[in-house]
Amino acid sequence: MKDGLYHYEVFWKDEIQNQIDIALNSGLPFKFDKHATDNKFKRSISIDGITTEKLKKGYCFEAEVKNDKVVKFVIRYGYNDTYDLVTVWNPRAKCLYCKTIWLNEKDDKHITLDESKYVAYYDDENEHHVGVCLGDLINQNK
Repeated sequence: MKDGLYHYEVFWKDEIQNQIDIALNSGLPFKFDKHATDNKFKRSISIDGITTEKLKKGYCFEAEVKNDKVVKFVIRYGYNDTYDLVTVWNPRAKCLYCKTIWLNEKDDKHITLDESKYVAYYDDENEHHVGVCLGDLINQNK
């Protein structure tokens, strides 16, 4: 895999999701960075509710790859009736390390996605991949 940031709506390889699934099924304990715990207190976010099962049901929309390894991934899942919780994870040998957390309003769809920040396609073993926006696929199937 090419090093860089990947976004689910721009270009996503099965290998990225496979590595994230392995991390979420590893049974490793969670550790929280000071930035995450500061946000927890500042925004009254309960981290007690962050479980592996909730993360697995969430929407993983961004990942960073270095040397064929996912070194960061971002998951969004339902927190309450108004907000989704977004968590940023770094898989490590002895834990899943949560770098930061924040709340996003459920109706915030991030329409202004800057696709230039992400790997969009590349030639990997002579396969050509082209990024397609998820919204385009949904509209195409209507």
